[in-house]
Amino acid sequence: MAVFLERREALHAMVAARLGDRQDARDILHDAWLRLSAIKQPKRVDNPSAYVVRTTQNVMKDHIRRANVSRRHVQMAGDLPADIPAAQSSPEIDAYHRARLRQMRALLGDLSPKCQTAFLLSRCDGLSYRDIGDRMGISDNMVKKYLVKALAHLRAHMQPAGDPADRA
Repeated sequence: MAVFLERREALHAMVAARLGDRQDARDILHDAWLRLSAIKQPKRVDNPSAYVVRTTQNVMKDHIRRANVSRRHVQMAGDLPADIPAAQSSPEIDAYHRARLRQMRALLGDLSPKCQTAFLLSRCDGLSYRDIGDRMGISDNMVKKYLVKALAHLRAHMQPAGDPADRA
């Protein structure tokens, strides 16, 4: 850990230059610190300086991957209609929506309990990633992963459906 503290400013400069964001760089250094502090036998590391740099680079790569996944997630969400006009209800339309909800509930049952909980807290309760993470005891990034996984699963397995108004 002493090597990390000695190299902290240089590591911060390296990460900030790569990402162009000083706050993200601080977050990455924090995650690197946590990862390094979890090492059970630090005395077994042959080159601590290189190990600290490599760990920081790996954390930065993970951050970039997560950001790319989040960006794709936002782009996919952008494909959805922003305003869904209110439809006149009818027994057929109500039955259609109940069937879609049953299908969605069954598909959510395929996911892990934590993934289900994160999805429901986001979509039903409207909680932010941070609030979900605090409530579940997980990181914001893990919340994002769970939501991406749930949405991908639903998109892949929901039966295609036409406009319910066409059925009425």
